[in-house]
Amino acid sequence: MSSLGVTLYRAMLRTARAPSVKHGKYRLPIDSLPEHIQKLSRKIKPGQDQKGLLTLLRAAWRDDTAPGDDNARIDDAFSCMRILGDLHGECEAMVERRIQNADRTGIRYMLGDVLRHKKFGFRAVVVGWDRRPEMDVSDWEGVVGLPSGADQPFYRMIPDISDVIDLLGGPRDMRYVAQENLEPLPIAHRRIKHPRISPLLFRGFDPIAGRYIPCEELAYNFP
Repeated sequence: MSSLGVTLYRAMLRTARAPSVKHGKYRLPIDSLPEHIQKLSRKIKPGQDQKGLLTLLRAAWRDDTAPGDDNARIDDAFSCMRILGDLHGECEAMVERRIQNADRTGIRYMLGDVLRHKKFGFRAVVVGWDRRPEMDVSDWEGVVGLPSGADQPFYRMIPDISDVIDLLGGPRDMRYVAQENLEPLPIAHRRIKHPRISPLLFRGFDPIAGRYIPCEELAYNFP
């Protein structure tokens, strides 16, 4: 391995060992890596965490079957370094969001809760929230007249597809709902249907608690 290669390898190790990469929840960006590293990944099957990332990194640098000359390998290493840098940045942002979301002061509902919109009547499941809206919602029909107006938490919610067709005139995707517009439902009415409700977001529905169980990555972002 050339001196430049050793320098790149050590830089990748430092990045992969960063605290944010250790504590973040992510999927390794395998499809973005050079083809021979993708093949290596399929062979060794690294886990989707820091340990798996380090395993793949070490295996890639020890791989004597990589195609091309030294220059091609160095180019691949720089490409991997850029991808690893992007992953590190995403993990930093993810950890920061988690820290902010850990403060649940004023947040009444949780991921997986199924609630009813008081004004429009549809049921929907919580997939995230903002302590204050990230857009101007002050003139929204559902917000005008609320005691707190836009100065309250807003929830990202996936609605029941039948409800929005019947009540809103057609299918809808994600809804952004003020906390004061939400109310609990009897457990018997909390199972809903929508194409967006999938294993990527929820591991299933708990019929005893009457709520959806968020996947590990979603639960990490909203502790």
